[in-house]
Amino acid sequence: MLKLATIAAYTLISYSTFAVSTGSQTFSIKTSKNDEKFARSFQQFYKNIKRNKLHYNSIALMGMRLKYTSAFQEYSPLVKTLLKFKKAKLSTDEFHTVCKPKSFDPKNTPDLVKRSYAHLDSYCRWKFLQNVSKSKKTKSISFKNLDFLKYALPYYLKEKSRSNLASYLSKIDKKSNLHKLVSDLMTEQYLENQLKPNSDHLKFIKINNALTSYVQSTGLKDTSERNYFTKAFYEIRADIKKFIANEQYDLAYQTGHQLVSFYDSNKQYINADKAWLNILTTGKNFLYKQENDKARFFFEYALTISTNDQLDESIFQLLWSDILIGKYKKAVSTIEKFQLIKNYTKYNSKVKFWIAYTLYKNGENELSKHLFTTLTESSPLNFYAIISYKKLLDIFDVEDKAKLLGKYTEQVKPNVPKNKKYSKNFISSLKRLSLWLDLNLDAFSNNEIAEIISRDSKYVFQDKKVAKKVENKELRKYLIEQLVTLFTKEKKYLHSFKLVHNSLEKDVFELDAFTLKNLFPFQYLQKIKKIDSSIDPLVVISLIRQESAFNPQARSHVGARGLMQLMPATARQYKRNVRTSHLKRPDVNIKIGITYLKKLLKKYDGNLIYTLSAYNAGESRVKRWKKNIFINEDPMVTIESIPFRETRKYVKLIYRNIFFYNLLSNKTVLEKSLEDSFYVSLNTKR
Repeated sequence: MLKLATIAAYTLISYSTFAVSTGSQTFSIKTSKNDEKFARSFQQFYKNIKRNKLHYNSIALMGMRLKYTSAFQEYSPLVKTLLKFKKAKLSTDEFHTVCKPKSFDPKNTPDLVKRSYAHLDSYCRWKFLQNVSKSKKTKSISFKNLDFLKYALPYYLKEKSRSNLASYLSKIDKKSNLHKLVSDLMTEQYLENQLKPNSDHLKFIKINNALTSYVQSTGLKDTSERNYFTKAFYEIRADIKKFIANEQYDLAYQTGHQLVSFYDSNKQYINADKAWLNILTTGKNFLYKQENDKARFFFEYALTISTNDQLDESIFQLLWSDILIGKYKKAVSTIEKFQLIKNYTKYNSKVKFWIAYTLYKNGENELSKHLFTTLTESSPLNFYAIISYKKLLDIFDVEDKAKLLGKYTEQVKPNVPKNKKYSKNFISSLKRLSLWLDLNLDAFSNNEIAEIISRDSKYVFQDKKVAKKVENKELRKYLIEQLVTLFTKEKKYLHSFKLVHNSLEKDVFELDAFTLKNLFPFQYLQKIKKIDSSIDPLVVISLIRQESAFNPQARSHVGARGLMQLMPATARQYKRNVRTSHLKRPDVNIKIGITYLKKLLKKYDGNLIYTLSAYNAGESRVKRWKKNIFINEDPMVTIESIPFRETRKYVKLIYRNIFFYNLLSNKTVLEKSLEDSFYVSLNTKR
C-alpha cells in the first residue's frame, strides 16, 4: 500500500528541484495505515451520498480516524459537519440544524470536500421533500420549511426530484393559503429563470394569467404535442431506412424531402440536435448506396441547421460525397462555393486535411503544401497532422529525417527555484493522490491531479518570499513534469497519457523529448521480441498502448482481458484450455495476441487498416464493409469510410502510435510513402 507514496516522495523530493536546502530536515511524504483507512471510509461515504444515502458507519470511522491522519486534515470541516448529520434525526425539526440553505460553500478546501458539500446539499433537498410530503399539515407551512422551500425550489423545477415534488404538491389542500403561496413561488421561478414548466407539476398548482401566457409562448417540457411530432418525425425516418434497404431509392428520396419539410414546419417541437443527426445520417445512407446527388441534398440541408459544434461534420460530409467516388474537381467546387479556404483556420483537423488533400489531388500543389504545413504545426500529435507531414515528405521533400528528429531531442526545463520546501497542505495533497492511485480510484485521482497542477506558488511553498519569485505558469509545467514522471515510474500510464495530452492541448508543453518519451513508453518491447521475431514489435507495442495502456489487469466492458485485450473465446481458438485468469499474464496474453494479429495480417495481405478494423470490430464486419463500403482504394479514404466511430478512431490512433514509435526508434517509417505505410510485412523488419 505504501509503495506509491514512497515513489512519490522519491520522485518529488529526492529527484526534484523542490528538495529542501542543504542542512534542512528532509521532507517525508509517507502515508500511514490510518491515512489508508480514512481514504477507504471517505470513498464509501462519497459513493453513497451521490445516491442520496448517508452511510453512517463510514462517517463514524472518518470521525474516529481524523486526528490520526496527516493526509486528510483539510477534510476536518467536512467530517465535523457529517458527524452533526449522523447525530441529527433528519425527519424531525433537527433537519434545520444541519440542512441550512446555502450553508455549504467552503473556501480554500480540496475540491472533493466541496463536491461532498454539494452532494450533502442535494441530499438535504431530497430529504426535505420526503419530510414535508409525510407531514399532515396540508394547509400551512412553518417559517423554517418555507425558507428552505424558497431556497430549494429552483432545483426542483430543473428536473431535480421531479416526482417527489409532484408528490408533495398533490397533498397540499387546494383551498388553503399554502396552495396559493406555493403556486406563486413556482410561477415566480418559472418566469424569472425562463424554465419550461412540467405538466406533472402544473396540474397541482393555481395557474394565473402570466403563467398561462408564458406556457403558450414556450410550451411545456413534456407536452403531448412535442411527443406527437417527435414520434412522427422518427416514423418518417424509419420509412426512409426501409425504402433504402429495399433499394427503392427514389421513393426514399421523396420521403426524405417530407422529413425535411416536416422538421421545418414543426421544429419547435423536435430536438434540434437529434434532427440534425438524423438528417445527416439519412444523407450518409444514400451516399454508401452510391446515390451521391441524393445524399448532397441532405448534407446541404444539415449545413443550414448546424450549430457551431455541428458545422465541421456537415461541411466534411459535403466534401466527402465527392471524395468518396474520386470526384476531386467537383469537391473543389464545393470548397469554392462554401468559401472553405477563407474560413480554413476555423475548422477541425479532419476538415482541414480533406480540404488540403482535395486541392492536392486536383493538382494545386502550392496551396495544398501551405495548408498541409499549417496543419502539421497546429496539432503535431493529431493523426491528420501526421499524415499531412508524411504527404509533405512524399511530394515536396520539405524536411529531411534528421531535421525532423532534431525537433524531438530537446527539452526546455521550467524556471523553478531549487532546494525549497513544500507547504504542509501541498504535502497532504500529494499523499492523497498516492492513496487514490493505490486504491485505483481514478475519479478521485483525476480530481486530485487537476487540483495539484492548478495550485499557485503561495499554496505550494512554505516560504512566501520564494512563492513570490515563482511564476505560476512555470510552476504548473514543473508540477506536471513531476507527476508525469511519477506515473510513468509507477506504470500508471493512462494517467500519464491524459496529463501530457491535456497539457499539450492547453499549450503548457510542446511536443519534445520529454513528452514523446512519456507518451510512447517501450514497456514490454523486449518481451515482444523474445516471443515472436517475425512481426514488427513496434506494431504490437502500438496496439498494446491503445488497447490497455500497458495495464495487464485491464478489462473492457465486453470482457476483453489483458495487454492485447483478448476475448476469452478468441484466446481459446489459439491456445486450448487457456483460462480467463491466464490472460492477465503478459507473456500468455502477448503470445496469443500476436498469433491472432499475424493471422489477420496474412488474411488481409498485410493491410493494416483491414487488420486493425477486424481486431477491433470483428472479421465478419470487415467482410461486409469491404463488400459495401470500402469502395475507394485510397487508404486515407478507406479509413475515413469505416462505419464505426470507435473503430475509425482506433485505427487512426494506432497508426499514430506506430509513427511515433518508429520515429523514436530511428526506423525508416519516414522513408515509406504514405500509402505504403499502411501495409505491414511479416518476417522482415520495416
